[in-house]
Amino acid sequence: MLPDTYRRVYELRMQEELSTKETAERLGITSSNVTTVLNRAVRIVKRKLRSRLGLGARGMDQGEARKKL
Repeated sequence: MLPDTYRRVYELRMQEELSTKETAERLGITSSNVTTVLNRAVRIVKRKLRSRLGLGARGMDQGEARKKL
């Protein structure tokens, strides 16, 4: 689902709950790189989930939202 570097940063930050600094040290990249890669990874995951759920780029369209209420 994610490129290896993106997946690894995502796992370390979100699942193992390492800090940005700890993640950077473990992977041998800069802290700013960790932040950038994590943001990109989250966007990719969101996009893929929306696609699989049949939602638009911003989630449900207005008609779908009304049906849910």
